[in-house]
Amino acid sequence: MKRIVIINGSPKKTASATDKLASEMQVLLPTEYVCHTVNALQLSVSRGAAHTEGGYQQICRADVLLFIFPVYADALPASLLQMMHQITPPASPTPPQVYAITQCGFYESEHTRTALRIMAHFCAQYGFCWQGGVGIGGGAMIKSDKSLAKPPTQNIHHALCALARRIVAGENEVHIDFITPSVPRWLYRMMGSLAWLPAARRHGVLRQLILSYWRKPEHH
Repeated sequence: MKRIVIINGSPKKTASATDKLASEMQVLLPTEYVCHTVNALQLSVSRGAAHTEGGYQQICRADVLLFIFPVYADALPASLLQMMHQITPPASPTPPQVYAITQCGFYESEHTRTALRIMAHFCAQYGFCWQGGVGIGGGAMIKSDKSLAKPPTQNIHHALCALARRIVAGENEVHIDFITPSVPRWLYRMMGSLAWLPAARRHGVLRQLILSYWRKPEHH
């Protein structure tokens, strides 16, 4: 029986894309596996010995570590990096296998490549067995109340299913899937632009925002 620990690396408290991806993986992985979820933000700021010790003990005893996090400026969130520095390298002759799922707001999933390289470097430094994972572009399409199996995120769901199968099979091979939602790039950008309108209305600057589209830039 494999002991799997999912490490939620999102700094957001609730309803994040990372939460959605973590809950999806918990459903896809076999129920007979011991699967725990720990929150990197809570571990990085916790001063309670019992809470911290319990979280890190789960990580140290794991056969599989699955990191799930958003990309911040091509890298990992600071709270996740802080937590990772506190992990004790394994004393076991069989180090845990490490996978990662990361997503970014850019349409192109290539923007996740640097963050995944950081994960590979972390594994090499700590003696973990890096196995790759999934890099997701268009992360804004992931909604906490929407199924990933339906358009436009079905590509993401398929990649998560494939990753779950790899984890179960215990493949010892580095493989990364780079995935984007099944919508054209121009449509994704347009949807992102329109998303600002409700926020502008709430803050009373909608008219100024619309007028700015036609305002010529000032020359000094």
